Amino acid sequence: MSIITIVLALLMSATPTQVEFVGGKRLAELGKAFQRMEAKAGKDDDHLGALYFLGYVAAIADTGGKNELFCIPNDVSIQQVATVVARFVDAHPETWHFRGYYFVEGALAAAFPCS
Repeated sequence: MSIITIVLALLMSATPTQVEFVGGKRLAELGKAFQRMEAKAGKDDDHLGALYFLGYVAAIADTGGKNELFCIPNDVSIQQVATVVARFVDAHPETWHFRGYYFVEGALAAAFPCS
């Protein structure tokens, strides 16, 4: 049996995980993992959360920018954008019951308004 067959069999037998929308509270947790990794103080389990946070923020930044909700300059990195969002989420715990995209769009609209 080849290694490819074994890997495919393992992947096909894996049980599916529960998929949910990202809420504000979860986004705050992921943002904290990102901030710890950026500060070089991350724990082993922060890597995945930080990457998830970066991907989530990047996806919304890409789509929201096309709708001119915000205008991120070309010289701004995804790490800078993610830092803006993480700080915004931390500053608004009273609204953590909203979905995560609310925080990304709000943070980017405030930090990078279109003129």
